[in-house]
Amino acid sequence: MADVRSVSLTATEIEGFLGDGGTGVLAVARDDEPYAFPVSYGFDADDGEFYLRLGYDDDSAKAAFVDEPCPAQLVVYEEATDGDGSLDIKSVVATGDLVRIPKDELTPEDVERLGKARTPEFEVWEQAKADIEFTVNKLVPESITGRRNVSERADSSV
Repeated sequence: MADVRSVSLTATEIEGFLGDGGTGVLAVARDDEPYAFPVSYGFDADDGEFYLRLGYDDDSAKAAFVDEPCPAQLVVYEEATDGDGSLDIKSVVATGDLVRIPKDELTPEDVERLGKARTPEFEVWEQAKADIEFTVNKLVPESITGRRNVSERADSSV
């Protein structure tokens, strides 16, 4: 039987887990009301910032919550089964300010970092893409923490 405990990830493990980009859940709040939604991100380990492209349609609840700059948390997680059948769960939480990058201030580096975000191969909006307003944003973390589960085999020689 294995005991499971949670341990912190090192900065190197966090960077490796986040890679250049991936998917996660971005959480923001207005007053005491939270709002969370799935996002794709590009990540630059050199500056520790996340790059996001957010889409807004006419009925977007997101627009009411994303008052930029605004405090936000990005949660990236993964669940997998190890070769021995143990469940391996990793997560990283980045907390900081979400800021919009105006289109006329985008640099080639910003575009490159944003390009590392995973783009879904399907449409998630009911409206035509031409009717969606897209913004480029970055999350400037004040903190990035990571955890993972570790299985410890019980000593059966007792």
